[in-house]
Amino acid sequence: ALEWIEEDFTKKAFNLGYQAAKLAFSSPNKPKAIACFTDTFALGVEAWCHQNNIIIGKDVLISGFNNIDAVKYNPYPIATAAHPIEESIEILLQQMSKKDPFKEKISLKVILPSC
Repeated sequence: ALEWIEEDFTKKAFNLGYQAAKLAFSSPNKPKAIACFTDTFALGVEAWCHQNNIIIGKDVLISGFNNIDAVKYNPYPIATAAHPIEESIEILLQQMSKKDPFKEKISLKVILPSC
């Protein structure tokens, strides 16, 4: 049986982001940007950068995905994206009554921080 424990995922994702930043910045070619699978990974990257005096928004740009509150209200500028839930539901409900194949493309909402 597959068990899903949200708090375990959050802790693991944060730690993976932290370790990824450590690895990325140990390279001779320091990254100028790091794109993360989720905002929680990005928060781990942010923590490592902050602890190592790397200025987020100047020395490195960080992006995640989910637009969670911890990123929305973060004092450091982390870019994120969000699923367009409301638009998706509306389109899907309209499509349910049609017999045509579904061909709609729905764009993500990208949220860029002000640096």
